[in-house]
Amino acid sequence: MTNKQPNNLLWLSTGAAGLAALVFLTLWIGVARQSVVEVRVAIEGSDDKVCYFTDPDFQLRWIHSVEKQWWEEQYQRIEKSSTEEAMLLLTTTYFEAFGAGTPSTEPLAPIQKPGYLGYQVNEKLPSLNWVVSRLTKGEIDYTGHRF
Repeated sequence: MTNKQPNNLLWLSTGAAGLAALVFLTLWIGVARQSVVEVRVAIEGSDDKVCYFTDPDFQLRWIHSVEKQWWEEQYQRIEKSSTEEAMLLLTTTYFEAFGAGTPSTEPLAPIQKPGYLGYQVNEKLPSLNWVVSRLTKGEIDYTGHRF
């Protein structure tokens, strides 16, 4: 009878520890959910590639197809609230050449980049479909990395 008591005690303590870990993990997953920006890259002839941005800020940059100058747009993720769905906020735009279709009614961006003209846009977008070609050399700047 003494052999079974330590064995039962071991199973009981192991089961209690496992149950406690399961409860903790379930609570952690439910509470610690992190908002992300889903980036889906569609490549013709293959499956989409998906990555998730956890940092709320990122920048898109490309060469304008007509002006042949760099254009940059800075975005920020806006969290879902009780009144609004999660969105993207186009905060600022910077470009090297001023041409047709270039925004000019917005205030100047508070931070100007050398060689660029910047405007503060602050436009909310529910989603963003960004189409680039090899000629426009599209890049995503995220957390100090350029893709």
